Amino acid sequence: MRDRGHELTDELLEEMERKIRKEYRQAVKDTQAKLDDYLRRFQVKDEIWRQNVTDGKKTAEEYKKWRMGQIMVGKRWEEMRDTLAQDLHNANAVARSVIEGYRPEVYAINHNFATYEVEMGAKLDTSYTLYNRQAVERIMRENPDLLPPPGRKMKASLAAGKDIAWQEGQIQSVTMQ
Repeated sequence: MRDRGHELTDELLEEMERKIRKEYRQAVKDTQAKLDDYLRRFQVKDEIWRQNVTDGKKTAEEYKKWRMGQIMVGKRWEEMRDTLAQDLHNANAVARSVIEGYRPEVYAINHNFATYEVEMGAKLDTSYTLYNRQAVERIMRENPDLLPPPGRKMKASLAAGKDIAWQEGQIQSVTMQ
């Protein structure tokens, strides 16, 4: 059965999800722009190389080696891959920050409505004091084990930059395919 607490929580979660989607859409847009720029610059250089082969200034083998170097292991590609991975890492950090920002409010709403439901169902006055966002934040600060953040291992992994290495590997893999 739906109650007002669940409805308010769902509204908050939908707002949070919109912010996260917006952040990832921007990351995709920025990443695509950087990739497009890289490919545009590569295309210009590639045309020059092709023309040099056509004009006999370069051999087809030299062109092939140059092209493989540019695509596979060129310094520019490594820099682009690293930049793209960093952009995705930054989007992950912002998304996590958005989630952490909503957590105290979601907890307070659910806790308050759960207590209300217990009081109404049991017809019992517990003289309960309502929690608000600030109260939950204070509780989280003073007793971090009482309401631990989700995914401490994930947070440590993000902080250590392990996701950047993972993103780089994914980008390299997709490009190689």
